[in-house]
Amino acid sequence: MKTVAITVDVPVVSLTAEEIEARVIERVAAQVLGTDIDDDGEVTVSQTFIKHLREQVREKVESRIIAQVDAIGPTLVSDVLNAEFQPMTTWGDKSGPPTTIRAMVFAHAKEWLTEPVQPDGSRIQGYYNGTRIHRLQFLVRSEVESWFKKEAAAEVAKMAAEVKPVMAQRLSAAVGEAVTRALGLAK
Repeated sequence: MKTVAITVDVPVVSLTAEEIEARVIERVAAQVLGTDIDDDGEVTVSQTFIKHLREQVREKVESRIIAQVDAIGPTLVSDVLNAEFQPMTTWGDKSGPPTTIRAMVFAHAKEWLTEPVQPDGSRIQGYYNGTRIHRLQFLVRSEVESWFKKEAAAEVAKMAAEVKPVMAQRLSAAVGEAVTRALGLAK
């Protein structure tokens, strides 16, 4: 709730209860609606109020659009992916049998994954007489190696943390024993 101050101008010649009531209602409505009455008696709307109305309209339209897209989006995407079309060349000639976008994406992904590459994963360009592997083999090998490196590093750090105190204790005891023997203090 917000309290605002308003000023009501009532000409002395029309100082009746009805005129005062009408002017108060007019000013309160102007304050609430963001309007004002200029010297000529014309109603003007403040830019702040217009901005507020635009923002409300934008929010309502946006929420309705999002609801519409949420309602029909999955069906539309499925229809686009599964609708058959005829591939064409740049000259407008048919290029192969009718297909779908889903089938084209699958074929492209399969081709990309089975493409021969060098052992480091780089594309084979021009003449290459070295070892060839499929890109999928490279990707799987890289992920497995990365995983093992992370796991091995963690395991080595864990083992080192466990072994260091034991080794330090044994080394300390061995040095102490050696010094004792060297000095002839052994019993």
